[in-house]
Amino acid sequence: MQCYNRKKDLKQCLSELISILNINLQVEELVNYWFKNDSAIDINFINLITELKKDHKMLYLATNQEKYRKNYVYQELGLNKYFNDIFCSGELGF
Repeated sequence: MQCYNRKKDLKQCLSELISILNINLQVEELVNYWFKNDSAIDINFINLITELKKDHKMLYLATNQEKYRKNYVYQELGLNKYFNDIFCSGELGF
């Protein structure tokens, strides 16, 4: 529960869980697999955002993700190309 309400770092929680379950897996392997296989960008959404960007609109993204997932979505999936900034509840203390 401490990870869910962000009192503990996600990777720390996963490390503890992997240890408890005695699974032969590294935290980074699990996180990479999770993020890669549970991420889908809606092309219709990207098309809409692209049109708004043409009008020089300031665009911001808000998410209820924790910091690692937020960074993955924003940097690795390239949403930073479409938005001026991202606000993440996990970094805001919620």
